[in-house]
Amino acid sequence: NYLTAVEILADAGLKAERARPDALGWD
Repeated sequence: NYLTAVEILADAGLKAERARPDALGWD
């Protein structure tokens, strides 16, 4: 399912950003 794949990729991307200490300037 295309939408499911997009959601999985988006979720993985957000988790990767949160794992980076200086990602997007989040505290």
